Amino acid sequence: MEFKVWRSAKNKEWYWTLVASNGEKIAASGEGYKNKADCLHILGRIKEGAAAAPVEELAAAPAKPKKPAKPKAAKVKVAKPKAAADPKAAKLKAGPKPKAAVKPKAAKPAA
Repeated sequence: MEFKVWRSAKNKEWYWTLVASNGEKIAASGEGYKNKADCLHILGRIKEGAAAAPVEELAAAPAKPKKPAKPKAAKVKVAKPKAAADPKAAKLKAGPKPKAAVKPKAAKPAA
């Protein structure tokens, strides 16, 4: 295993990665360091503390931290017309249907 230290071209900060002998990344710095000395100092602290660090078994995987909720846009409620429960009442509200015109009956021819 070895620690690799590098400087980011984007923000000019120093980072570290712990790499296994097979080349797989095991751990990485969670933040950048403005000075290389600060980055190397934390690596020394990790090396000192890791040898004596206890192992704690958890009953379940630790909960992931929740992301802050995005602000929601205000919802505007629009009043909807209420539908009548009785179909006859709905017809009355709409008004009576116009009556069909009554056709006059044709006169019967005299016999």
